[in-house]
Amino acid sequence: MSADVPLDEVLEKVKQAISKQSPDNSNKVEKKQVKCPHSFGYLSTLPEGSSLPEECFLCQKVVECLVTSK
Repeated sequence: MSADVPLDEVLEKVKQAISKQSPDNSNKVEKKQVKCPHSFGYLSTLPEGSSLPEECFLCQKVVECLVTSK
């Protein structure tokens, strides 16, 4: 993603994506986890105003990654 995205817009997109997800059903087969190309906590190390990688928008742990301190 080449454009800088403000953090509040990122969090709003995350909230929207979460609200669209269906509830977890224990009878369903768990989705295969995709390995992160960055280390966990990578987003918390980005300088303010930096753009976020597009793959982070699809990650289930994006919020945790944003607030994790290394």
